[in-house]
Amino acid sequence: MCVRQKNDIEIVSFNEDIPMRIIPNGLDSIGTVCMPQSDSFQSAINSGWGQTTQGKYGEQNPILKIAEVTYIDMNTCKSRLSRIPGMAQNLDDRLHICVAQGNGGRDRACHGDSGVGVVSYGPQNCPQGYPGVYTRVSAYRDWISQNIGSRG
Repeated sequence: MCVRQKNDIEIVSFNEDIPMRIIPNGLDSIGTVCMPQSDSFQSAINSGWGQTTQGKYGEQNPILKIAEVTYIDMNTCKSRLSRIPGMAQNLDDRLHICVAQGNGGRDRACHGDSGVGVVSYGPQNCPQGYPGVYTRVSAYRDWISQNIGSRG
């Protein structure tokens, strides 16, 4: 069993400027993201390379995947995840959001997708009917602003 941290977010800084490259509808773009001003949303875009095979060192997808996912309330999330031992015990509605699956059930966080971006965790093998857990970025607005200062 892994230890889940409460504050599952990180700021990465570089010693040099990174050139921004925006390509319309392109997957090779590098750009900035807007800070969420509120938690008023119903759906979101999920993107990532994710694992394409099961196992500790599953193969990463070489093509960036993008999918729309739907926000679900924390009570529903806890109820669904509580069917899997240990999955719901650290859920904190102040620090996490949950999303329902899209496109055949594979377009949200599963086991092996965490560690990059705002994905926190999800169930192993991505079973149908179980939500993915993400970091609630709006809970960290002040912390992010304090740490990026004038660099942001």
